Amino acid sequence: MYKLTQGGQVRKEIDGGYVIANLEDRDYLAWLAVGNTPEPADPLLPPTIAPVDAWQGRYVLAGMPPVTEGPLASFPAANVLAQMDLFVAANLTAQEQVRYHGAKTWRPTDPMVATLGALLGLDDAAIYAWFESARAVP
Repeated sequence: MYKLTQGGQVRKEIDGGYVIANLEDRDYLAWLAVGNTPEPADPLLPPTIAPVDAWQGRYVLAGMPPVTEGPLASFPAANVLAQMDLFVAANLTAQEQVRYHGAKTWRPTDPMVATLGALLGLDDAAIYAWFESARAVP
């Protein structure tokens, strides 16, 4: 059994372990010639997104123009942060509001951040970009 790697190599599975095989190895080429196909490489893991200070995340949102579609669009405001604050005040419980406003750090795995991202229509890549922009705020 052979398996591709993300690095463009092929590994030969041997008794629960593996060795890196030469792509020109006679055994490998013979194995391919009879119609076998190596298993695909394991998918790349998404980049780790480090937490940011909440004020940095909010600063980036304050620089974004207001959204015009989705749940936040019904809260007219000067920017996304203001829309988000209005949404939070209108829709979250008192405890959730305190948590939102009192957070010192935002982590991408935090359910509150996931909710904010969903309200903005952000996928994982866009949330990563948001956090990277926030981290760049001095």
